[in-house]
Amino acid sequence: DGLMKVRTLRAVKKGEEICISYLGSNGLQTIALRRQHLLNRYLFDCACSLCRAPADEFAALACFTCACRVLPGMSCASCRAPCPEPSAEFLVRAHALETKVASFATRD
Repeated sequence: DGLMKVRTLRAVKKGEEICISYLGSNGLQTIALRRQHLLNRYLFDCACSLCRAPADEFAALACFTCACRVLPGMSCASCRAPCPEPSAEFLVRAHALETKVASFATRD
């Protein structure tokens, strides 16, 4: 019938826009990988402000202490260990590895 039931945490006014995340646990990946995920799964090329941002502010790394996801320059939410800013070489190698892993996920 073309209807969808949505549960919200607060009252929603009639006509108010409701937004959802298409990314789920993929939200902390690099811009390139997030956009590839959206294109592969939902068939659209995302051009939101985050995907067009010059800096990849939401790409997280594994915490060196507990392996949870943490943003560079921040402290881990789980163990409070600081996450140092990665070197340029590290970023290049990490991107290459993420791309390789993503290619395995898209294979049939």
